Amino acid sequence: GVFSATNSVTWNTLPQDCNTMAIANETQQIGFGNPCWVGQNISANAGDYIKVRIYYHNTGTSTANNTRLKIIESPNGNNSTSYTFSGQIISDAGTFYSTDPSAVNLTVPSGQTLDFIETRWFPNQTTTNPHISGTEILSSSGLDIGDITPSGLTQGTAMAIFHVSNTQTQNCAINSFTANPTSITVGQSSTL
Repeated sequence: GVFSATNSVTWNTLPQDCNTMAIANETQQIGFGNPCWVGQNISANAGDYIKVRIYYHNTGTSTANNTRLKIIESPNGNNSTSYTFSGQIISDAGTFYSTDPSAVNLTVPSGQTLDFIETRWFPNQTTTNPHISGTEILSSSGLDIGDITPSGLTQGTAMAIFHVSNTQTQNCAINSFTANPTSITVGQSSTL
């Protein structure tokens, strides 16, 4: 996905660059790869932890000032069995929309909710001690990662971590009950 806003800022255009968007199931160890994740369409069970990752590498010739990363969750709610995540890399030079693939997909069992846990940012190809933040990456303004220079060292990733709930919907009915004592007078109590 070649992108050029000013012909001097491009994102993720080199052959060795990772896909802009990828998804992995941490619990089942599906979708991971090194250095590039391979997950595009995955499923999850109740209780699984899901990671949605956006990759950035300024492959142009100019610094991308005021760079922000966004992950767009659709639908943005908890009543679906299918979720789609797309990405945007926004800077003063313009907005890059994720391509190849444009979005990644998650399927969960009905009755489950998808709960956001945290965001982790791995700048400059680091793999340890990531900056941990809140929901900015899911917000309209995005996660601010500053000015990204065109360099192999300033590529990185940010991930949003989700938890598939353990929601169990069960219908139960009381078929019979007994009281003890079986007869009471005013002022006494009875236990069902």
